[in-house]
Amino acid sequence: MDIKVEILIPLFYNPEDSTPDGKKKIEGEKYSQTFDQIAEKFPDYTVDNSPLLGNWVKPDTKKKVIDENMACWVICEESEENVRFFKELRETLKQRFIQDDILIYHIQVFRY
Repeated sequence: MDIKVEILIPLFYNPEDSTPDGKKKIEGEKYSQTFDQIAEKFPDYTVDNSPLLGNWVKPDTKKKVIDENMACWVICEESEENVRFFKELRETLKQRFIQDDILIYHIQVFRY
């Protein structure tokens, strides 16, 4: 079975890790590293760099956070190896982008 994996990649650092106005843009080099890492395993992927606004509440502080993200999609086989890759990528991206969390999820894909 094929799956579509969606990765939400932040455009800005967390407000507490940024400037006083809370909007420190993430450097382009970090995106290049990320897309290179994905392309090594999955050469066919799609990036939507239009800003996607997201709202979430930090579990520890209950503070509301509005994030701006871009999305990256990969369609691949649902295998233990591929799922492990994305779980490990999530941890890498949390460190690379200095985020509390990175949302990566997948859905089943039916090709026509």
